[in-house]
Formats: sequence, structure tokens, C-alpha cells
Amino acid sequence: MDDDYGIVEYFYDHTGHRCGYCKSESTSLSCGMWAHRLTAGIYDDLLNRGWRRSGEYCYKPMMQKTCCCQYAIKLDVDNFQLSKSQKKLLKRVHKFLATGKRNESEKPDEKGDFCAELSGDGVVEMPDFTNKKSDVQIDLEACHLKSTEEKAANQDKKAVTCEPMDQDTGEPSVLPREETDSSTKKEAHVPKKGLGADPNKPLCRKARDIRRERWLLKQSKAGNDLNSDTTQASLSCLRKPKNEPKSLEDFLFEPLPPDAAHKLEVLLVRNSPDCPEFANSFGSALAVYFRYQQQIHKDPPEKLTERRYRRFLVNSPIQVKTVVSNEKSPEFEMTFGKSWKLFERYQMQVHKEPPSQCNRESYRQFLVDSPLQYDPKGPYSLGSFHQQYWLDGNLIAVGVIDI
Repeated sequence: MDDDYGIVEYFYDHTGHRCGYCKSESTSLSCGMWAHRLTAGIYDDLLNRGWRRSGEYCYKPMMQKTCCCQYAIKLDVDNFQLSKSQKKLLKRVHKFLATGKRNESEKPDEKGDFCAELSGDGVVEMPDFTNKKSDVQIDLEACHLKSTEEKAANQDKKAVTCEPMDQDTGEPSVLPREETDSSTKKEAHVPKKGLGADPNKPLCRKARDIRRERWLLKQSKAGNDLNSDTTQASLSCLRKPKNEPKSLEDFLFEPLPPDAAHKLEVLLVRNSPDCPEFANSFGSALAVYFRYQQQIHKDPPEKLTERRYRRFLVNSPIQVKTVVSNEKSPEFEMTFGKSWKLFERYQMQVHKEPPSQCNRESYRQFLVDSPLQYDPKGPYSLGSFHQQYWLDGNLIAVGVIDI
């Protein structure tokens, strides 16, 4: 039987559901299907047509009817170019790894809030400035009163010290305002209109062109052939090389000092129970997910479960294909516990879910299970993966990636 096929179960229920962005109860409308098995090529075609997935559930929002429009997140890695903000972020990370220091603006506040991207489980809200309104008004009134008093004092001082006395009457004599202003003003110096560049002189030339001309003249006097390979090679050395932008690899693999304060390791783990490296980091990834949901999206702890984690971030319609049946990945098994603990802490702190909802089963269903097939053929391995970030031996973040 040909392996390049998919098995899906389409849902005909198009009624409204709760929106994770605006928190409306029945305004999120989408077409959905349960993907039991998908190849990477089929899922790529679905992405190009606006479909997304949450675990093994694939859906396409009805843009004309739904409350909050959602778009598939896809990156063309071959044509990817770093933005200015991304370059600054990579430089800050490199500085932190090398020195261990962070800027004050990068540190979390007392509530532990961090900047985050929007996701389907919540939206980052703006800070509340209503409580600071009265303080600002009081400060403005105080500043206005102070400036008024200073202005009045200056006017009184000018009236006392700047009015000359009349010698005949003994009374202050005040000059007319126009005469006073005209006596203090100086004549403005108006420069003469320029004539521009001297037409009899040659235009200003660049020093680079002058050096090149002198070198060519010197070579011609020495009797050298200007068209020879040696002369052309020497001439190319005089040309200023163009500044080429640094690539992503240049930023990622920038060397650290021998005594670096921290060590960062990034692992790409296939998110499948058959992958041992994924199973070993499952607990740590689950704890990171719990912390993120509780801190960023303010989810209650009772909402955070391993089942929810598996369904949302682990389950994938791209089915795994391996050479040996039921092959286990040692890396996944070794990090499964740490990934799950990370998911648990994330759900409890970010989404405020109870520990009972952050178990291993919820983590597997939400972020581990995937119907996407694993295809090791070709230059890239296709399927569902977990990208793990290890700082000084501790798992700090996990990203779910479909390739």
C-alpha cells in the first residue's frame, strides 16, 4: 500500500465556540477535522490553504464570520532574513551567555509578567494606567502653580530693578516699549549671497578614485600590462569590499569566551512517544508550558493538564515513519520527565491550572501526540519535533515545530 496518503475525519458542526483571544463564548467559527494520519506534503498543502492544527485536530477559521481572524504560521527557511529587532535580541542573548548580565528593561516586574506573542489561549493585556491618572493631574497642577509663582516673582523683580529714576521728579521713568526693544536689538547680519562652485575648477573627486588613478599611472610607467591577471588582482585589492550582512548562522555560532557565564544548548527532538529523547524531556517541557500559561495567559491551575498539553502542542497529524517498527529514541525518553515538569510549571503559573490537570497524559495528548509521519529521507527529516532550549543543564523552553 502507498504510504503517501492521509486519513481524516471531517466535522460538519460549524457552530460557534469560545474564542481564546477575545474570550467570547460562541463567536469563534471554523471548519474542523480530526487527522488520524497525514504526510508532511499533505500537511504543507493544508497550511498553504489556511489550515492549522492543535494536536491532531486540524481547523480552518471562517475569516468572514469568525470574531478574531487567525492565520497559519509558516516560515520559509531558505529565504529567511533576520529583522533588526531579531538581531538585537540575538546580541542580548549572546551578552547574557557571555557575561551573565541583563539590562534593567529586560528583567521581569514584580508580578513576573513577560512580553509574549499572541496565541489561541490568551492575549497579553496592556498595563492599567487608570490608577495613575490622578497622580499625573496633581503633578501637572503643582507644576503649573509653581511656574506661575516664579513668573510673578520675576515680573516683580524686573519692576523694582529695571525701572530708572527721573532726576527731576524722583519718580520712576519708564521708556516706551518700542523704544526699549529697538535700543536692545542688534542689527542682524545678512550674509551675501554665494556664487556657488567655481566653474573653472574641477569637481571634487573621491580619494579612492584618486588612489586608483595614481596606481594605474604608476603601473603604466613601469611598463606593466594593465590587462594581465596579476594587475587585475592587485587592482581588486584597492577596491573597498562591500559590507555583507551577518547571517543567522553567524549570530548563532558566534564564539563565546572560555569563561562564559552560561551555556545554552538547543536540541531538536522529534515529538513522538517512539522517540526516547522526547520521552526523557517530556516532564521538563510540560513544566515550562505550565509556567508560561499561568504567567502570560493567566490560566488557572485546574485548567493545565498533561492531556491538554498533548492535545494542543504534542499531538500531530503527521504520522511518524521509522525504519524499525516501534523504535525508541533515547534522547526523548531521557528528557521526557523534565519536559513534562516544565509544562506543569508553565500551566500552573501562566494559566493557573491545578496540578490535577497538568499530568503526563494531558502533556502527551496536547504536545506530544502527532499524526504527522516522520520521513527521514531527503536533506531534511520531516515530521513533528520539539526544539528544546537548555541553559546550564536546565530545560527552560520547548518549541513545537512541524517540518
